[in-house]
Amino acid sequence: MDDRDAKVVALPSVREHPGGTPLEMRAVRPVPWLALLLLSGEIDLTNCFEMGSWVESHAADRVVVDLTGVELLAACGARRLAEAQATLQRRGSELHVVLSGDPLQEQLLRVVGSFALHGSVAAACRER
Repeated sequence: MDDRDAKVVALPSVREHPGGTPLEMRAVRPVPWLALLLLSGEIDLTNCFEMGSWVESHAADRVVVDLTGVELLAACGARRLAEAQATLQRRGSELHVVLSGDPLQEQLLRVVGSFALHGSVAAACRER
């Protein structure tokens, strides 16, 4: 994927929540069938509901959530991601998750749901 071909559909924004937890959420649509969702910061109780709703709002055949920039993924964030996956599946979309390399993050996601987990954005974005 070439960044010059990417279209930013949601401008980067850092949202400060009452607990002071920053989370940046950015969406890129490099091709019509793919939504690449880039998250960075911390996902916890103060922002997990908003994050899940934002993920659910992206209609595409394949939705890739890139967690490589996420420093903290709380259990509530993993559960909310599983709920978003169920919503997307009902609409006929596939959810793929790119891990940060943190073994705790991977273990949490494996316990909470049955995600398609990937080690790179390139692997998650490949067509079937």
